[in-house]
Amino acid sequence: MQALMDSGATGGSFVNAVDAKRICEIENISPIQLIKPKNIEGFNGATAPPVTHAIYPRLQIGDHVESLCPLFITTLGKHSIILGKAWMKQHGVVLDMVNDQVIFAKGHCQHTAPTDTLKAKTASLQVEKQIHDSEIQEPVSQPPQRMTNPCSITMIGAAPFNMLRKQKGAEVFAVSFKDILEEQAKEEAVEIDPKSILPQEFHEYLDVFSKQAADKLPPHRYADHHIILEQDSKLGHAPLYNMSREELDLVKKYIEDNLSKGFIEASKAPFASPVLFVRKPGGGLRFCVDYRKLNAITRKDSYPLPLIDETLAQITGAKYLTKIDIRHAFNRIRMQTEEDEDLTTFKTRFGSYKYKVLPFGLTNGPATFQRYMNETLMEYMNRFVTAYMDDLLIYSASRLEHTQHVKMVLQKLREAGLQADIAKCEFFVQETKFLGLIVGVRGMRMDPAKVQTILEWKAPRSLRDTQAFIGFCVFYRRFIRNYSTIMKPLVNLTKKNHIFEWSQACQGAFEIIKRAVTEAPVLRHFDRDKTAYVEADSSDYISSGVLSQMDDQGVLHPVAFFSKKMVPAECNYEIYDKELLAIIRCFEAWRPEIEGTAMPVQVLSDHKSLEYFMSTKKLTRRQARWAEFLSRYNFQIVYRPGKQNGKADALTRRPGDRPEGNEEDDRQKQQLQTMLPMEKLHPELVQQLELKSREQAQDAQLAPILPQDQSIYDKIQAAQLQDELCKDTIQRLQNDERDSPNLALAHCEERNGLLLYQNRVWIPEDIRVKLLCEVHDQPAMGHPGIGKMIRIIKR
Repeated sequence: MQALMDSGATGGSFVNAVDAKRICEIENISPIQLIKPKNIEGFNGATAPPVTHAIYPRLQIGDHVESLCPLFITTLGKHSIILGKAWMKQHGVVLDMVNDQVIFAKGHCQHTAPTDTLKAKTASLQVEKQIHDSEIQEPVSQPPQRMTNPCSITMIGAAPFNMLRKQKGAEVFAVSFKDILEEQAKEEAVEIDPKSILPQEFHEYLDVFSKQAADKLPPHRYADHHIILEQDSKLGHAPLYNMSREELDLVKKYIEDNLSKGFIEASKAPFASPVLFVRKPGGGLRFCVDYRKLNAITRKDSYPLPLIDETLAQITGAKYLTKIDIRHAFNRIRMQTEEDEDLTTFKTRFGSYKYKVLPFGLTNGPATFQRYMNETLMEYMNRFVTAYMDDLLIYSASRLEHTQHVKMVLQKLREAGLQADIAKCEFFVQETKFLGLIVGVRGMRMDPAKVQTILEWKAPRSLRDTQAFIGFCVFYRRFIRNYSTIMKPLVNLTKKNHIFEWSQACQGAFEIIKRAVTEAPVLRHFDRDKTAYVEADSSDYISSGVLSQMDDQGVLHPVAFFSKKMVPAECNYEIYDKELLAIIRCFEAWRPEIEGTAMPVQVLSDHKSLEYFMSTKKLTRRQARWAEFLSRYNFQIVYRPGKQNGKADALTRRPGDRPEGNEEDDRQKQQLQTMLPMEKLHPELVQQLELKSREQAQDAQLAPILPQDQSIYDKIQAAQLQDELCKDTIQRLQNDERDSPNLALAHCEERNGLLLYQNRVWIPEDIRVKLLCEVHDQPAMGHPGIGKMIRIIKR
């Protein structure tokens, strides 16, 4: 295998997930699960899914052999293994560039694997401890330390550059990170040879893993997708969305690729849906068609998806598991009639086109594909295979039996004209992720990602942090035995006149309660036969949510928790977009559970305007992308006052998630940008502004002795002090209270002596008209209209 020694990889050593499977088979070892997932970050700042497992195989580099080398399992580029800085330091690696050699300078390096059983076992335990210890506990790549030697790369201005390029023998080159990333993407996009990964036993089915076969137009079959409209209505032509040059290039490429495959063709239908792009988590854009209007008038197909409890009960006792992922699943289904094809028409700058295959985004697409999978595998279903959409899980009691079972399933896929994606398949494993759970030979357990939000909750550092944690836990007190006794040290911290001092007793209670919330009987597995409740909330900097279901007694139990910091640009969204973003993030995180549910998912939000979002005629471009994403789910937004939405709200108040005055936080910087920097202004205008600034400074010096009217700032502040609702809200904020009978305190803030609501100054009723008149009547306003006046006041 190809390995890269990378001194910039400060988070440990890593192995590609696909190669880890091969190593485990060859070495007859099993991955070790980490105590908690570890976040990783690439050299370019891109993030990857958290690392949950590691392996410690025998490593041989030339004559150098070591028996136990811990490697974190993740997704790499063209390299199978990356040996990081810690490994290089441990072995005293010296690079001999003259002779192209790697020298291991440390004397302790093992040149032969230990043959003594006891010694090997001891070493194994040491490596397991090393994986969980602090040295490799946070495998997040950090930027390399700054070199102290003079650097040959220097930032220069335009004038020196122009002078230097004229010198004799000067050469000029241009490079950008975009070019580097594009080349890296090309390398990573190289198709994997199935033969190099597929176990030898299944090589007779290599055609089932062919990408070329998956890119061919499938024939018409009994499972073709048919669209039935509930009412005879005209769809009409949707307007074209404005697109950037990059997006137009992607549209053209998408059309050319799918025309060559035969998946689409030109359309003359009198109606069409618009096209938009959704940003991928790892970067790049994904082509989407906004079928919201078509989905709204389509009769719903309530074909059932597999029941998790039944599936997991069948896996009990299995010793070997294989997971198969179907490639381009929906595109392997044809549209039934020409009329069905016409309904999928989408409109672009390059013309109108319609799908001949099932596209993504149609409301009944999941039901059609699930029906085809069930009928394809009906003979083996509930015996040794189960299928959930494009994910197949095969389970057996012995390796010999499992080999036969996998062959039987692959034969069915071949007959059905379905191809698998070898990069997403797992063979002969003892544990895998399926339907949002970790299933394996030792039974099933919760996916660590679902409870990571709670387990990573940092210890409170203030009274407000403690109140937020207690407020979250109080919803689950009925499920936790001796809750009051355990929580007492934390409750004592919140008592009046009590000095805040975080003790060992507080820390112990904090850890016990966190574990209790993330374990049975509090946390339950998802049940598709019951209604799901998503409680989503958003603050200035964090999106969060709780997925819950009721038990047989009507008591609400959590299924999963979610919390994520916003990127700097998201911090500038309007409050209703932030609330909607929280819902989007929750749906992305819990897609395996809530996609395709027969009963509408009840989304509980404290922002009333979101109830009308899906039917709003005029959407921003961002909202249109979100609407396309949400159209795949069966859900209903239900308004619930903020004081009743405490669980999700508490998750937005975890210590460490908020900038808390840190001006170096990117989210804080994004809100404090200069709209027009000086270099964007004409020199004469800069000079005029400087003169005006000096005049204003002189006026400010004379202000104490000049008889001026009270400023608008002072008038608002004085009015707030007289307004009963304002005074009550300010008092509650100063007392660190969480609830108010009048409004959601999560949206309120006291800043510089003024009360703010949703990051805007709260104007009491008594002075609203007077303030409007004062601003409107200024000569500089030029008698603005209603719309402009509202914008001026908002600023």
